[in-house]
Amino acid sequence: MKKKFKKVEPYVWILPSVLLMAIFILVPIIFVFRMALSDVSKAGLIKGFAGLKNFRKVTSSPVFAMVLKNTLVWTVAVVGISTLLGFILAILLNNEFKGRKLARAVVVFPWATTLIVQASIWKFIIDTDYGTLNTLLMKLGIIDHAVNWTPTAGAYFAWEIACGIFVTIPFVTFTVLSGLQSIDASYYEAAAVDGASYWQKMFQITIPLVRPNLTISTILNIIYVFNSFPIIWTITKGDPANRTDTLVTYLYKLAFYNGKQGQAAAVSVIGFLILLFLRQPVHGFRTEERRRIIWQTPMLQLRKKITRNTVLRVLLYVVIIAICLITLYPYFVTVCTALKSRAEIFSMNGTIFPVEAIWSNFTDVWKLAPMSNYMMNSIVIAGGSTLLAMVCGIPAAYALSRMKFKGQTAFLGFVIVSQMFAPVVLLIGIYKVMMAFHLTNSIIGLIFINAAFNQAFAIWLLRGTFLSISPEMEQAATIDGCNRVHALLRILLPVAAPGIVTALIFVFINAWNDIQWH
Repeated sequence: MKKKFKKVEPYVWILPSVLLMAIFILVPIIFVFRMALSDVSKAGLIKGFAGLKNFRKVTSSPVFAMVLKNTLVWTVAVVGISTLLGFILAILLNNEFKGRKLARAVVVFPWATTLIVQASIWKFIIDTDYGTLNTLLMKLGIIDHAVNWTPTAGAYFAWEIACGIFVTIPFVTFTVLSGLQSIDASYYEAAAVDGASYWQKMFQITIPLVRPNLTISTILNIIYVFNSFPIIWTITKGDPANRTDTLVTYLYKLAFYNGKQGQAAAVSVIGFLILLFLRQPVHGFRTEERRRIIWQTPMLQLRKKITRNTVLRVLLYVVIIAICLITLYPYFVTVCTALKSRAEIFSMNGTIFPVEAIWSNFTDVWKLAPMSNYMMNSIVIAGGSTLLAMVCGIPAAYALSRMKFKGQTAFLGFVIVSQMFAPVVLLIGIYKVMMAFHLTNSIIGLIFINAAFNQAFAIWLLRGTFLSISPEMEQAATIDGCNRVHALLRILLPVAAPGIVTALIFVFINAWNDIQWH
């Protein structure tokens, strides 16, 4: 009986996650493929089989090549730069210094804020006539007249990339940071005895041991950034003349502006194929390789050395303060603007601080709209989605990190594929699923959808965290009579707390900020 259960045990662990993603993601994806190969009316009704007709129409358009180029530039620039800066920031925040908790809280702000809000703030900041960037620079005497920060479509696109980098860095930072905090300090102490230099420690220990987390963040970032919609849509809507469009904004126009849903589905399928190619260089990692990394000469913790060196400590504080100021600037602008009158906001004689703080703006918003209802809905949806995503994600991540079973690679592929389609093109398929389960216009339906779309992040982050923890402690517990569930709850989860907390925070934030399904 036990032997039979061991064969099916991994599948029991991953079953909740499989069901959640299959129902709310896989079924809509299948519907997208069907639409891409069909003749679809403007109302979204499938009239018949069309073969590759939609693909030929899309790829023959002169706009498509420009949009594809924009998408690749957008993805490579945002992912590449944010990964580098996020990794460096994670290393800095892993040091011990006064105010570390505050700095970490500040750094997460861009990720904790809705992308539409972030994009709107930056659009306002760089506005030529009323933008606070010009006002600030003129007040400081750096410039004597307003600068047009977006003279061309290329300049606009560069600002969109900068905004994308700004909001993506926290994701990389905290994903890597969770891996750094899971590294056993004894590895570092042993390396110090062998005289390993700082860079030896970095390249031979730190980077290899956080590689799973870095791999996770890179793969998911490629997918998320490639399919990102709010930033570009809020700032330019892809204009002028599609010059700032990416594939996602372009297919949105095709589907909902032009009524060409079949062609929009074809664009989504093309995007999916491109993502399959882009993820290959960073896909996967081997547990055996990680175990070889933990050789007999790991390193001393950086935090001990850097806090003893006065120069490095001062430099650390300077860099952290600068990062915090840059991060907080958009929120400073938001608060100041919220306290201004409409006339002052759009005055050609711009001010940094409000001439007279109008606190009634906050009370007016609360009175004019049922904000208490909105707030409660957000809490319930985000909290419920997070709970469901973690309840399904933890067992799946555990099975992937501690068990070998047939179909493991296929399941990993399924997890990644579940994120490779732009959510905007899945709306019709998701609506049909919700209709079938009578979940339309319900909070429960939103909880299931958000949980399903956050499964990939939860599973991959937790898998990487579990892999960074030696299984020897769990093995010792099983020898003492613990089963897998008890070993998971009593041994692994407490040790993996940093990674779990990171997953909890980001799943909650994703669900809180999501606009696709609300």
